[in-house]
Amino acid sequence: MYNSNEVYTVVDIETTGLSYKNGAEIIEVGAVQIIDGKISKRRGTLIAFHGEMNSFALQAHGITKEMTKDQPSLEEVLPKIREYIGNSIVVCHNTGFDIPFLNHYLKKMDLPLLDKSICTLKALKQLKKEGLYHGENNKLDTACAYYNIALKNYHRASWDAKATAELFLKIAPIMG
Repeated sequence: MYNSNEVYTVVDIETTGLSYKNGAEIIEVGAVQIIDGKISKRRGTLIAFHGEMNSFALQAHGITKEMTKDQPSLEEVLPKIREYIGNSIVVCHNTGFDIPFLNHYLKKMDLPLLDKSICTLKALKQLKKEGLYHGENNKLDTACAYYNIALKNYHRASWDAKATAELFLKIAPIMG
């Protein structure tokens, strides 16, 4: 699965809710690339949003409307992130959440969809099944603790992207 000749872009998003189908918006995006097995500089930005914040989301990441009011719009940010990703393989800790959200907004902007991805959450589940991961659960913070990866500012996109990149590099050699 892991090929050191490939470029991987680890992406994480924070949102106003759990479903774009219910109008939830992307309010933060973070990304790092893995090139030649090394993690590049973290990129990330808060994004101004227009709707309401789900209380569950607010409790998770702590991002308020006030924090985003002077930030760029998603229409400004997403094309730059898509360009940064290019043809690389996208890595997320939960592709079932991040990729549909991103693709929903990419489609609305007539930008190329993300079609190549690796999910570290699914990988951990498989490693656990094979007896190769013994963390209490498959959450990012638990996996980071298990693999001795520093996770600062949990549930903030650029920090989670960096931690996921480190996790990916730790588990990639043992992933099937």
